[in-house]
Amino acid sequence: MNHIKQKLDQDKSNRENRKNYYLLKKWNWLLTHKNVNLDNKAKLNHVLNCYINYRQILNLILAIDPKLNLAYELYSRYLFFNDTCTFDNARDVLDTLIHDFANSEIMEYISITTMLVKYKEYILNSFHFVKGRRVSNGPMENMNGRIDKTELVSNGVRNFQKF
Repeated sequence: MNHIKQKLDQDKSNRENRKNYYLLKKWNWLLTHKNVNLDNKAKLNHVLNCYINYRQILNLILAIDPKLNLAYELYSRYLFFNDTCTFDNARDVLDTLIHDFANSEIMEYISITTMLVKYKEYILNSFHFVKGRRVSNGPMENMNGRIDKTELVSNGVRNFQKF
């Protein structure tokens, strides 16, 4: 978006740059939200001057830059991996994802690749099921959050017994 904005600052009359900046500024949430009905009823968009639905807007956004398209594809593949894999096939799929993230030449994904390699075993262990549910640290994070909230509202009480 910053790259498009720089182009727009140089040439404010370029309609393509204005349209691309509008798409990235207003509709960027389509790139990150998981459960969006992309095939909604088309509505009139006054900026684009046409009837358009979310899938068409997403396609316009992804057509702006090939790296953005690749980044979105990798992101979608990781979400799919996280939602659908089992413990038996998770290692192979994760290895493929790590390889694809590393070879994407997207600078922002270098740290993600490093994180995936570093925590690979922990990620794979999260695919174990206990009582029909995936293992998660969510309940422990919930308890830590309650402790933090209690500490916050205690207003600096120093006596542990009173706390």
